[in-house]
Amino acid sequence: MTLSPHVFDASADNFNRLVLENSHKGPVLVHFWTPKAGPCFILMPRLVKLAAEYGGKFLLVMLNADELPELARRFSVNSVPTVKFFWRGEVAHTIHGADPDSSFRQV
Repeated sequence: MTLSPHVFDASADNFNRLVLENSHKGPVLVHFWTPKAGPCFILMPRLVKLAAEYGGKFLLVMLNADELPELARRFSVNSVPTVKFFWRGEVAHTIHGADPDSSFRQV
């Protein structure tokens, strides 16, 4: 499901295309979240707003770690929210927790 032109929901079927392939064209931020973690719902709208503000300079991908635990394990996500920045098919940076917006702007 497309949430906006630059925000997408991850699935097992689209993860490689959305994240790994697109990270060769530009940065991709993956927000690992679960519906049980309140901080995820604090961070999520802030990330969506940031994606809109940057207007396509990066893709934002939402990944529900409860629904896709194998992907969370693959990328060593032990707590949520976790945001991983992908560049050229690799994790370039990780932020744990609902850090201030300035943390995301610095990366």
